[in-house]
Amino acid sequence: MKKIILLSAIAFTFFGCKKEGEAGKKPVLTFKSVTMEDIPTDVHEIHYIFDLQDGDGDTEGEFFVTDIYRQDSTKYDYMLMPGLESHSGIKLKAELTLVVSDVNESNFLRLRGNNPTPTTNPDTSQLKVYIVDKAGNASDTLRLPKVAIHY
Repeated sequence: MKKIILLSAIAFTFFGCKKEGEAGKKPVLTFKSVTMEDIPTDVHEIHYIFDLQDGDGDTEGEFFVTDIYRQDSTKYDYMLMPGLESHSGIKLKAELTLVVSDVNESNFLRLRGNNPTPTTNPDTSQLKVYIVDKAGNASDTLRLPKVAIHY
């Protein structure tokens, strides 16, 4: 009986301490919030907030974004992630903010486009996002909440 208990304890220790493997290297992106889901005419910037976890900290890759309501929603635009070289090789937990803006000229994503056409009904936007780290590991694709944009 003592041998069975001892062998069980060794087996639990062995399986509980297994290496992370490839699944631990895949970045995990989790949506937290958006500043607002109904954007009035006088608001020109919204923020999407995410939590990011990466087992090996090599997330200086790319952030991919597409709007599922545009004509070719299979084409993802991308932007480079900020340099996090100091975290390379160690477990990373961070908060990311994706800014969609019409007032910041250097911003990658436009809220209303360059020349919005006036409409009486709000336009709808819904983004899909994922990230790819330097090693080519991709997070799951997230579908963000729908946002109504008034012109």
